[in-house]
Amino acid sequence: MKGIMMNLWVAEYSQSQDAVHVQLLDESIRENFRRAIAKEEQDYVVIGVFSSHDEASERGNELRRKQNS
Repeated sequence: MKGIMMNLWVAEYSQSQDAVHVQLLDESIRENFRRAIAKEEQDYVVIGVFSSHDEASERGNELRRKQNS
């Protein structure tokens, strides 16, 4: 299963930072797990899972377009 996750990208959105972040799914899961252990707050939510960085970035662009319309 780890091999599958290494090839997937996530687009995440933080309302508090009004920011979109794109990273590999396995990195996102590791970071979320680390933050859960440390009891750190985080408000990034996954807004999509994609097969490429470009597709994930496009979701972030789509979000911005819809927020600004």
